[in-house]
Amino acid sequence: MDTLHEEAYPDSSRNNRVIRLPFEQENYATIVANCTLFRTSLDVFILQYPEFLPSAIDQGYRMKDRHMPAKLDLMFRSIDVDSIAYSIRPSFVLPHLRSLTGDASNALSLRKFDVPFWAIAQIYGETVMYWWYRLHNALGRFSLVGTTIKDPLLLPENIAADEKHTKRLGKKVHVVTVVADECILSAGVWKQDQACILAL
Repeated sequence: MDTLHEEAYPDSSRNNRVIRLPFEQENYATIVANCTLFRTSLDVFILQYPEFLPSAIDQGYRMKDRHMPAKLDLMFRSIDVDSIAYSIRPSFVLPHLRSLTGDASNALSLRKFDVPFWAIAQIYGETVMYWWYRLHNALGRFSLVGTTIKDPLLLPENIAADEKHTKRLGKKVHVVTVVADECILSAGVWKQDQACILAL
């Protein structure tokens, strides 16, 4: 879940964007609380991952503000790039600030053993709807290609396909992937009792 990506929210009144970057969870609280440390880390990311940041950031950016949403006890900072506000969020936070990736991963891994959502809710808190719809089903809403390749011209010419055997809800399944140049282009689950591939 440490995939880098930029989420655009086409709200013309706010004109805000969200950029996710791979901050280390252990150091994030210290970095985000200090403007100098945050700017230094952001400058490193700009050099390492220019394709995941606005192209206008080459002309500079301005530190805007910091805020702590009600959903998470975690601080975020915003920057201005070419008069557009971008909220910088660490990649260990799930979209829509629903949870941390580590917490959700531990809970949702129980689904591999056919643990029902009501039991997950009892163990980890929240509601059945929270785990079933807001987290479990929401994982398939994002484009794997869109999170890893921003420029269509960078799509690789040569691709490879492979599969991994695992279990889903107690039944054997095959996870089929199409990959190239360290990028997952697509993935799906093939069930032996259903001759079909479900795109993730």
